Amino acid sequence: MKTTLAMLALAALIIPAQAQEKEAPKRGGDPAKMFEKKDTNKDGSLSLEEFIKDAPNAEKATAAFKKMDKDGDEKLTLEEVKAGRPARGEGKGKGKGKKKEDAE
Repeated sequence: MKTTLAMLALAALIIPAQAQEKEAPKRGGDPAKMFEKKDTNKDGSLSLEEFIKDAPNAEKATAAFKKMDKDGDEKLTLEEVKAGRPARGEGKGKGKGKKKEDAE
C-alpha cells in the first residue's frame, strides 16, 4: 500500500513537469534569431512563404507580414521585422505588466 501511494505521489510530480516541457515555445523572443531561422535561402530577407511556414495560423501570419512590409516590396528585412514587433510589455497578451496610463 505504501509503495502504491509513493508511486502515485511521484507520478503527480512527474506528469505536470513533462507537460510543461511540451508547451509551445513562447513568442517574443529575439527577432534576429527568428529572422535567421526563417530566412531559409539566406538572402537577407523573408518572403511571405518563409514568414508563414510553420505558423499556427497562416491567415494571421499573412496579415502580420503585410503590416510589417512598410515599403511594399513583398519581402521583410530584419529592420522591418524589429519595427513591426511590439516592444516588451506593449503586446496584446494577458501579461501582468502595468498599462501605460497606470505607470504614470
